[in-house]
Amino acid sequence: MFVTTKLWVTDYGYDEALRAFDLSLDRLGLDYLDLYLLHWPTPEQFDKTLAAYHAAEKLLTERRVRAIGVCNFVPSRLETLISQTDVVPAINQVELHPFYNQRETREADARDGIAACGIFRSGGAFSL
Repeated sequence: MFVTTKLWVTDYGYDEALRAFDLSLDRLGLDYLDLYLLHWPTPEQFDKTLAAYHAAEKLLTERRVRAIGVCNFVPSRLETLISQTDVVPAINQVELHPFYNQRETREADARDGIAACGIFRSGGAFSL
């Protein structure tokens, strides 16, 4: 089993993200997660997005997660995140289907060694 959960934007910030992570682990009854994702970038408060990602980096260092990633990051936000953090996201999960192929985002992900992970509105996910 591979367990992934997301940090919701209302829990962005360093301490807030760590608390939310602990609550998620408690609810799931687990000691670690396989993948922890930031749900959206918050352009108007990107400092809180960065702080949350730094918390995820700490969780990775502590081996409380095996990988960290992001969701819905366009190339410009992704580049800002990468330039201000130590760990390149393993995954960028975005809406992706034949009618919405997000070519620029997929190309930016590939350049940075990030796996593009498509999600359907029905909730199903797949990796490219």
